[in-house]
Amino acid sequence: MKFNFQNPPPAWSLQRPWIPVLIAALLAGCESTPSAKKPASQPATVPSSYTVTIKQIGNGDPQPAPNTMVRLVIFLVDMPPGSVSANTDFWKRADEQSVGAAEHDRLLRNGIRCGIVPQSESLFYSQFFDQRPHSLSVSHVEGSHEEAFELQMEKHFDRQDLFFFNAEDAIEGRSYERGTNQLTLSFSPAARNSHAVRISLCPVVRSERTRMEFTALNEEYETPMQEVDRIYDLGLNAEVPEGSFFVIAPSSDAQRESSIGGSFLIKPDKTEKLEQVIVIVPTFLRLDGTPMIVRDPIFK
Repeated sequence: MKFNFQNPPPAWSLQRPWIPVLIAALLAGCESTPSAKKPASQPATVPSSYTVTIKQIGNGDPQPAPNTMVRLVIFLVDMPPGSVSANTDFWKRADEQSVGAAEHDRLLRNGIRCGIVPQSESLFYSQFFDQRPHSLSVSHVEGSHEEAFELQMEKHFDRQDLFFFNAEDAIEGRSYERGTNQLTLSFSPAARNSHAVRISLCPVVRSERTRMEFTALNEEYETPMQEVDRIYDLGLNAEVPEGSFFVIAPSSDAQRESSIGGSFLIKPDKTEKLEQVIVIVPTFLRLDGTPMIVRDPIFK
């Protein structure tokens, strides 16, 4: 599949008479991707003839009508080893300090590299991917707020040892028996910037184990159990401003299979291990007055 930033999913535009109807239909609850859960909704008044639905927060109470609806277009790209992690030209165009200097250093040692890239560099990145072997999948999710949904990059393991640097910069180590690794993504409007969206990614390990139990006659038996381990303090959070996109990829330390990057962003293939690159492009739909202001996607 050709990676073409020049032809993303259809842009929001008020210049075409059928687009507002499509927007209303999408925001009214059409499920955008299998990975995005279908939330409950409640109508909100908008200064137009169309009805927009507002997602509900986790406790079931409707979220207050926001000034901004967000649409994230998510590109998942599989590439040969070293294509991104060891490419200087790829990273010199990204602001890697956007997650914070300390977090950036810790993420590198955990096998993850990320940065915010301005729209002006979109042509370089489009050509970068098109000129190299890759496979691509695209999904999207929209709303004013999303607590968490799983990216389509689940990895199975029979046994796994995972070591990572936590928020205190201390090494933690855990072992798991048979399960899956999954990255979950959440987003919400930035607290102090109406022109930015806060994006967070969290590694989740679902593993199986058995618990020994005894009957009243002291007979022993095993009960299968599933454990869910969320690594909250990885620190993979960023505020992505309008006119920018967020890139996440393995770092050179992802060569360690026991690192977060090695376990979550390296994909075993039939002949080699592939690097998985995530590109997240936010688009903003404003509802702050008459008329509605619709922002076009970054990649045109």
